[in-house]
Amino acid sequence: MKKKICIFILNLVTITMFAQSYKTAAGLRLGTNYGISVQQKITDDLTVEGVAHYDFRSKADFSLVGKQYKKLLIKNLTYFYGAGLHKGWIKDYYINDEGNRIELEGQETKDPIGITGTAGVEVTLGKINVSFDYRPKINISGGPGLLNHDTALTLRYVLIKENKKALFGGNKGKNKGKTTKPKIGKRG
Repeated sequence: MKKKICIFILNLVTITMFAQSYKTAAGLRLGTNYGISVQQKITDDLTVEGVAHYDFRSKADFSLVGKQYKKLLIKNLTYFYGAGLHKGWIKDYYINDEGNRIELEGQETKDPIGITGTAGVEVTLGKINVSFDYRPKINISGGPGLLNHDTALTLRYVLIKENKKALFGGNKGKNKGKTTKPKIGKRG
């Protein structure tokens, strides 16, 4: 029984190792709102993402979230979850779907500040990273309501790839198939 538990824990650890195949990626976020996304891997367990949104009507926001990644069934396919903060800017009016200007009053016109959650899936193929996520946002102050949310497909270009390490140090596959001969001769 102890052997099975040890094997299970070892498998769990190796599955969650290297769940993200890049260090830095940036691109476009297309969904409920439009924007840009920049992600930076901080540690093996933590990635920070900054997202700037604009809805082309009346509001813009910036969010900064920390995300945890876990590997799924195939290489470079992951799911993630996390949380962070957001700050928004709202005009005192918006343009509705018919193109009419609608005036806003009171709480709806105060710039929101709050907590942002995130959960989604991500795949990286070469230098292209694609993710789909859901983001609930709780406004602590301001905004048109207590809870807002958005979903988006984000297309990123990998700026800096992850330097994979072998299990016991060294670069993975660096000297694959090569033999090294000891150097004999004078010391210099």
